Amino acid sequence: MADPIVSVPGLRIERAPRTAQYVLHCDEDDAPRVGERIGIALPSSILTSNPAEGDGWRALRLGPDEWLLIGQADATLDSNSAQDAHSLVDIGSRNLGLNLSGTSAAELLAAGCPLDLCDDVFPAGSCTRTLFGKVQIVLERGPKCFRMQYPRSFDGYVIELIQTAALDLRAEARVREK
Repeated sequence: MADPIVSVPGLRIERAPRTAQYVLHCDEDDAPRVGERIGIALPSSILTSNPAEGDGWRALRLGPDEWLLIGQADATLDSNSAQDAHSLVDIGSRNLGLNLSGTSAAELLAAGCPLDLCDDVFPAGSCTRTLFGKVQIVLERGPKCFRMQYPRSFDGYVIELIQTAALDLRAEARVREK
């Protein structure tokens, strides 16, 4: 496992393992049938995700006709199996991911994300497309951590923003201790 990007009391940020990723667009009425054909349970509620079971796929519903499908790095989907789909596009090389865990993860994300990420508003199983700084991201809240996906071309910017926010959190914690 690679060294974490940030590891301080209450916060750990590390690169997510490389994943297979597809964007699926289909009519809402066709989603159950398409999900059955490709072997993935597609969430019916917008801005929710289905957790992966075992080595399976996670499915994030980002819009009325859009799902982000995330699987293990070597997993593939056959676009012919989704005959009812408008499109099933492999985007696995486009994004990088981070896992943010600990009691200060939501506070760190608040440094660059305009959303209210408290448990009541953005509980486990929630997902959305939003901004982190100036970068469009997909943010998912799992049972133990936040997962952030962002375009790989913004990696340096995102990591620098995260490290700066972590330093600010540590400085703020020291002030509170005094």
